[in-house]
Amino acid sequence: RDEAKSCVSTRWTSSEMAPSTRWDARKRWGMVLVLTVAAVWVASSFVVQSLEDKGIAPLLLTYIANSLFVLYLPMHGMLRKWKSKAQTKEKGYQGVEGGGVEAKEEDEHGAETMEIVAEMPSATGANMSDRDLAWAALKISPIWFVAQFTFNASLQSTSVTSNTILSSSSNMFTFLLA
Repeated sequence: RDEAKSCVSTRWTSSEMAPSTRWDARKRWGMVLVLTVAAVWVASSFVVQSLEDKGIAPLLLTYIANSLFVLYLPMHGMLRKWKSKAQTKEKGYQGVEGGGVEAKEEDEHGAETMEIVAEMPSATGANMSDRDLAWAALKISPIWFVAQFTFNASLQSTSVTSNTILSSSSNMFTFLLA
């Protein structure tokens, strides 16, 4: 009987899992996402190539695809408001004057000290103002448009396979030649 009980598997929650098990699960999830992006990339290339074979110009396809990014603006605004409301509810405290947070620490003698820790802006752009975000988009959009146009135009001359290989390896050439 004791042997039968020891063979029963227990269910682990994510917080109880060993760090290596959580890491393996994250790696598997990451691989699923990478493969999904690759499949969508190749499928969209086939769609673009079939549209170009029917006579639609690559410039028109690029213009339509890039102008559809405007649809993301309302979603971005709503998501930003939702996140800021969630963060203020989650914090549930009043910060220290100047945007810092008080942190209690013990020094080497065991004495408790108070320190004001400044909240650093995120490197992901989450704290960018709308004006800064619009300025960054204005700088990037011409480069993005040209890159998308050359990709779409190249689908008229080559197969999807060779186009995908060349566009995926372009960053290697950039690093080697730059």
